Amino acid sequence: MVDLKKIADFQACMQLARTMFETDFDHGIRNLLRLFPADHKDSTGNPFWSGPKRCPNPLTFNADEPLTFNFVSSTANMIAFNLNIKQVRDEAELRACAHATKANNYVA
Repeated sequence: MVDLKKIADFQACMQLARTMFETDFDHGIRNLLRLFPADHKDSTGNPFWSGPKRCPNPLTFNADEPLTFNFVSSTANMIAFNLNIKQVRDEAELRACAHATKANNYVA
């Protein structure tokens, strides 16, 4: 078994956080919309996305957009804390780390 504490640094935490973001808020939503498109009807012919079920929209990661940046930077710091890796609190350094992450290939 690989000891993550010996090989991981904060940039690896940031990459993992971005991967989590893309999996949950982009790729997962796209897969859901492939199964149930916005105009999908249920078995009775009523719109599937109605009432409490609102049609979701996938989010694309953007390190300059506050919502996605805050999620990824906060998640990266939580991962770092749990792996006993030095956390990064400086926003400029966090943004540089976020910009250095790579997108995951979308696999459906």
